[in-house]
Amino acid sequence: MEPAQDQYVISNNSPLTKPALVIPPPVVSPVTPVSIPPKKSKIGVIIGGVFFAILLLLVSAALVSVYARVDLPFVSPQTRQQLVLFTSKIPLIPKTPEQILLAAADSNSKLISYTPEFSVSASLGGTAVNAGSLDFKLVGPVDFTNNQLTFDLAADIGVNVAGTLYQGKGQVRQVGKTVYAKIDTVSDSVISLIGSFGRYFGGIATSTPSSQVEIKANLEKAFVNWLVYDTSGIESEARKKLDANVQNKSLIDSSRKNTQDFLLNKQVLPEVKLEKNETIEGTNTYHLHVTPSKETLKKLMLELTPADRRLDKNLPQQIDSVVAGVDTIVLDAWFGVKDTILRRMSIQTQINLETMAQAYSRSLDSKYGSYDPSSYLKSLGGQKLSLSTVLTLRDIGKPVQVSAPTQTQTPVQYLQMIQDATKTQDQKDAEAKAKQYQDDFRLLSTALLKYYVAKTIYPEKLDLLKGSYLPATDTVWTRVNTYAYKTRASGKKYVVYIEYASTTSNYGGYTPFYGVSSESTYPHQLTQRDFD
Repeated sequence: MEPAQDQYVISNNSPLTKPALVIPPPVVSPVTPVSIPPKKSKIGVIIGGVFFAILLLLVSAALVSVYARVDLPFVSPQTRQQLVLFTSKIPLIPKTPEQILLAAADSNSKLISYTPEFSVSASLGGTAVNAGSLDFKLVGPVDFTNNQLTFDLAADIGVNVAGTLYQGKGQVRQVGKTVYAKIDTVSDSVISLIGSFGRYFGGIATSTPSSQVEIKANLEKAFVNWLVYDTSGIESEARKKLDANVQNKSLIDSSRKNTQDFLLNKQVLPEVKLEKNETIEGTNTYHLHVTPSKETLKKLMLELTPADRRLDKNLPQQIDSVVAGVDTIVLDAWFGVKDTILRRMSIQTQINLETMAQAYSRSLDSKYGSYDPSSYLKSLGGQKLSLSTVLTLRDIGKPVQVSAPTQTQTPVQYLQMIQDATKTQDQKDAEAKAKQYQDDFRLLSTALLKYYVAKTIYPEKLDLLKGSYLPATDTVWTRVNTYAYKTRASGKKYVVYIEYASTTSNYGGYTPFYGVSSESTYPHQLTQRDFD
């Protein structure tokens, strides 16, 4: 059978022949499936819209509550505070004083360590001359790690009275349960004041320049010591709970909290203004300023008055009188922009004492009668009391290392050491002499009484007391010849004495003689009656 035309066959016995025609299969292109979108659900769109509207409404209500200070219904004060704190963390929106203060209260509660500088200045006087002034400064690191208070503070105090400045410097530390205190220096005016208190002792002046120099040298030797006081008590659950709230022991921490609480008070907060940001100790800060009005002060005083006192019908008038005397109160506070930690606070106050006294007198009820408890304020004659307080916090979060001093004394030892240092050597010798006289006269008085009980008469001479009534070897016999002894002829009265003025009083019947008598058997400055 012959092959079809145009087909080739490969044969083993013949050369390449024409192959058969092969038709390739057709190429089929892939078909892309068409996506048909599902039909939109009207219910889902409605639910999403309602949810978004509710969320927008809640955010708007929160912002209105925060920025317009509108109280939302069914929202507690605590919940509102949380809203304020939440909105304060939203970036790029302006901050209100309330947001800053609440954020500060939240941040400051976590403070562990810082270095405060706390200062108070006060002055009392008129427009030209100050009658007196006070300056106090406290600075040093404070640490609350593990709920354990540790600090190392340096104190400086000065009091100006009638143009004389009395100044002193000292330190106070706490390490664990132990408190240490130390006086560093006192001014010469303080030493002079010490001398004037004990101007004479045994007839020796202690306010002379030479005595002041001696006392100053004595004090400098005493001031190298620290007073040590252990505050730990018996270990108990009650003690642990009491010690847990250690932050309340800090004057600095209390001042910081009181300032923030005052600014957050509902009577004061509406008047708090946010001023231009300032840099404090290298930190960008918010500056809050408030000058409370007199009406605000009245409301605040009434709010802080105990409930039982509010029943007093004179209370409103008395509050008015106190506020009338307040010329100014200005409070400024600076909080870190990033951490809202209080960096500085300042309070300035001026009080017109005479105005306050006059207004208070008018508010008194007749039950006071003729007594006016504000009379001493009137006597100041227009004097004003000015007060300024500044607190600055530095080195926040830095570690604090406080070591216990080595040269320490117990409170009793320390006070005795200071007392001894305020005396000259002449005073100490005079005290020793006075004590010797007291011991001798007590011994003689007892011996004379024993002799009288045995003989019903006092001895003619002190020598008769030897042996039976006084030991013959007693040291009193080395001085007995310096003591004068007198007795009546009847032997029923006696007086034994020495010329020694142990007091500065030369009136009231006292004589320059010291000793005992049958009328008064304890050693004392004798009177004429003792000799009668």
